[in-house]
Amino acid sequence: MEKLDFGKTMFIDFGQTAVIGNLEILFVDFIREWSEDINGNQTGTFNSYNISLSEGSEQKTVSFTSLNKLTDKKLIIEWKSYKILILEGSEKALKLIVHKNDS
Repeated sequence: MEKLDFGKTMFIDFGQTAVIGNLEILFVDFIREWSEDINGNQTGTFNSYNISLSEGSEQKTVSFTSLNKLTDKKLIIEWKSYKILILEGSEKALKLIVHKNDS
């Protein structure tokens, strides 16, 4: 388990758990998917990702697709007082930044 800081770019490898303050983020899994045209020709590929967020006894699993399928090319996940920016994703690692809203 790697301990990291808020507001800094980090990488989480597949199967790794990162700890930022009291938040734990686990890169659970990914699924490679593709689309085909009517003739069976592959027209595109993308990954679907699952990450697990936990703080104390609370836990949430979040799923999202490859960033190249998003129109604005960024993904923000908000949970509790955390804002997680997904910057890049591959089969091996996720690049992200975590911010905490101090209320």
